[in-house]
Amino acid sequence: MTTILAEIELVLNNRPITYTSNDLIEPLPLTPAHFLFPGQENLSYPVHFVDLISNKPSTKENLSQRIFYQTQLLRQIWGKWKNNYLMQLRNAHNFVNPNSVNDLKRGDVVLIEGTTKSKYLWPLGIIEDVIIGLDGHIRSGLVRTAKGHYKRPIQLIYPLKII
Repeated sequence: MTTILAEIELVLNNRPITYTSNDLIEPLPLTPAHFLFPGQENLSYPVHFVDLISNKPSTKENLSQRIFYQTQLLRQIWGKWKNNYLMQLRNAHNFVNPNSVNDLKRGDVVLIEGTTKSKYLWPLGIIEDVIIGLDGHIRSGLVRTAKGHYKRPIQLIYPLKII
């Protein structure tokens, strides 16, 4: 039973969670294993699987090390998520060749830049309407959030990619 669960865990933790490119120059896609086991490539079994087989009793030192390790992993997960996902959202409006495909549209789920530095606390909203500038490109949007409707420029609106 433990072997089956370890193999399922291996498959799930090695599936890509970011864009997979055919270009060899692009970095490898992120997987949950990158967050759980930083710096280790091509794991055949999860690192802690060896501990499960050995049946070592837990000690105070082992548990303290595990809590420290889990705290470090959590910090790394948030850091990589911020750098690889939220920062890509900022680039969504830096068009080289703007066209209607890249523009915001009604019904898009977005993050609205707030007054706090922490992006995790920014409100989530839905685009209700878009305001088009004289050049024909979207310049701002009317966004509905849980607290009401807001008109914000596109520089403060970060569309979330629904996969």
